[in-house]
Amino acid sequence: MRFTILLLVSLCCGVQSLFSQAIDPDYNPAFYARAHISQAVLDSVGKAYFIGDFERIYGEFRSGIGKLNEYEQLDEEFDIGTGFNGTISRLLVLSNNKLLVIGGFTEYNGIETGPMVRLNESGSLNQTFTAATRIVSQSQNPITNVIELPNRNLLAYGDFS
Repeated sequence: MRFTILLLVSLCCGVQSLFSQAIDPDYNPAFYARAHISQAVLDSVGKAYFIGDFERIYGEFRSGIGKLNEYEQLDEEFDIGTGFNGTISRLLVLSNNKLLVIGGFTEYNGIETGPMVRLNESGSLNQTFTAATRIVSQSQNPITNVIELPNRNLLAYGDFS
């Protein structure tokens, strides 16, 4: 209860300070109408990855996943090709800066996958990662979440066998 009250006070003060700021006429949002960002994470060098319900970032095709560089510009080197054929539910930046993506998809960039893939920093599929091809489930999104353990092993949990 105490945490909730402190959070509300903090939010109220934050709103007041937002309204006291001038509007920047040069601001150009990366995501346009009908975009929903469900998760954002930073890698070890400060680049931001986003997942959600969107098709374009700054007008460029990035269906459901994108990367901005440290200058908040679209990272042109992150190329997803045709991307995923389903929804992305979670994104994890691993300690080696590779991405672990989980969701309700069966293909990435036209290549058959399981519901969990590892991407290289360039956005290409890391085909040495095959753990998800052995997951059996009737669920659309069988993996709830994944955490990286200190020994760099992955612990996945969800509705699968």
